[in-house]
Amino acid sequence: MEVKEEEKKDYGSDGASWLAILMSPVWVMIRQLKIRRGEIWAVALVTVINVVLQAFFIARHWFFCTTFHPANEYVKNVHLSGFDALTYDTITDWGFYYNVYRHPLMPYFMYPFHLLNRLLSAVTGINCVQFVVALMLLFCTVYSAAFLYRLLRNVIGVGHIDATLLTVLTWSFGYVMVSGIVPDHFYISMFLLIATLYCSGVLIQRGRRMPMRLSIPLFFLVAGVSLNNGVKVFLSQLFVNGKRFFRPKYLLFAVLIPSALIWGSARAIYYINVFPDWKARQDQNAKNIKAKDDKSLEAFKKNSGVTDSAILAQEYVKIQKRNEAAREKRKQSSVWAKHSGKPFKKGEFWSWTDATTSRTETLVHNVFGESLILHAEGLLGDALVNRAVIVKYHNPVNYVVCAIVALLFLGGIVAGWRSRLLWLALSWLGFDMFIHLILGFGINEIYIMSAHWLFIIPIATAYLLKKAKGWQKPALRCVILPLIIYMVAYNAFYVIKYLVG
Repeated sequence: MEVKEEEKKDYGSDGASWLAILMSPVWVMIRQLKIRRGEIWAVALVTVINVVLQAFFIARHWFFCTTFHPANEYVKNVHLSGFDALTYDTITDWGFYYNVYRHPLMPYFMYPFHLLNRLLSAVTGINCVQFVVALMLLFCTVYSAAFLYRLLRNVIGVGHIDATLLTVLTWSFGYVMVSGIVPDHFYISMFLLIATLYCSGVLIQRGRRMPMRLSIPLFFLVAGVSLNNGVKVFLSQLFVNGKRFFRPKYLLFAVLIPSALIWGSARAIYYINVFPDWKARQDQNAKNIKAKDDKSLEAFKKNSGVTDSAILAQEYVKIQKRNEAAREKRKQSSVWAKHSGKPFKKGEFWSWTDATTSRTETLVHNVFGESLILHAEGLLGDALVNRAVIVKYHNPVNYVVCAIVALLFLGGIVAGWRSRLLWLALSWLGFDMFIHLILGFGINEIYIMSAHWLFIIPIATAYLLKKAKGWQKPALRCVILPLIIYMVAYNAFYVIKYLVG
């Protein structure tokens, strides 16, 4: 984070005490929570957008969510696009509902909010999980906007008007709006990623290194919420520290040991807390299948009168094959199976990949489509339940708007080609596109993960505005402002329409 002149030095280089070394980053972080005068407009505008949509979301699920339900009931009953209400489950009835390989520390991060919810519920007599999560998301809104504004204004160096416009542009994107109201992890990840990028930008700007006392906590925070995003912290270390990143000591203590610890903890949590329940469900399922097969055999014996054990054994094998074929047919005919492409190969983690879903259509209609402007057809449906993977716009204006956003993004890349900060942001985007578009992880609903990279579009556009001269800057503003007005009005209208429907 941005620090005062005396804090630019590496902690410990001036002989400070170990207590000062440990506490200084904490106080630096606390000072960042002050909203400054210049960023008030940007923060206020995006906060209004979030609060209005959050109110509609709470109202829609009020009667169900203010009561207490068993585990996984919130996931089954709270629907918006492909997001899962796992945070409601975790805070209401604390447990390991998130996939621990993808979100290894998320349950522990949510435990204080679980205790807060228990306290509030004891006082009010209702389940206050919606309000606890709403406050958490509101915090992420305020400080994501503040850090993004500071990055644009103080690090990249655009003017106040342009930093405000680009910050609000980010919250005009459809799936930044939606991510900001759903009880999932993506918005929390966006906040942590923007904070990490801002921190990295300040260090690059001032020619400072990213010390281990900063990079290690950042890694555990970011990767603990979403493991794949931990790679982005390593990329930040690489771009900030340069060749120093490859020093054996830094690689060992800032990269290898934290990676081993978080992966080892994920495996341990899985086998201690998750696997026994999964195994019990599998065993129960196997018992149910056997009971059904036995019932079919008894019916055969009763109707045919056959008592010969050899014939009955042969018939039992036939019954098992017929029932297995029927189960497989039902599975393959489900929406989930139809919309999930074929994996590259079988395996514990390879099963998450997708080799068959069209990359071109995904890029056009979902990455630079649904992520930015919601589709009216199949509005906020779940691609694994009731929405087609590829949906096209009926209104050609939406394609024009998405194309303009893409052109601003590409123009910004060209304008900021020499910026190390922009290359860092693009390396993050490249990593996301590798796992989603190349490996195909989550490609059938790639837009729900777009909060992990959409903020890179205004960051790139900032370089275009910074480089613009004379009439070019007002002309760009006259393009960006109508985009904001159109996307805020359009996306907010359709989110509200879904929530009140």
